[in-house]
Amino acid sequence: MIKIAEKPLMASIEDVPGGTSKNFDEIINCIWLTIITMTTVGYGDYFPRTLIGRGLITIIAIWGNFLLAMLVVTLMNTVTMEKPEEKS
Repeated sequence: MIKIAEKPLMASIEDVPGGTSKNFDEIINCIWLTIITMTTVGYGDYFPRTLIGRGLITIIAIWGNFLLAMLVVTLMNTVTMEKPEEKS
């Protein structure tokens, strides 16, 4: 969805010197942006420029925070011992 949302800007974005493409024409760049946003790292090397792209990334960031919170709660419930387990 990021690739589709950012498609109107692909004609105006030029490659960065050194041969690395900073656009969302390649699917790997879209995947990288999604993973970095979901883990709330946010390096800033790739970022959406359209309003729809920014909206999608905002939803992805909220979803990533939710998933991370659920992971922490699940791990804590798994590791926490019951009273009989603590006595033994």
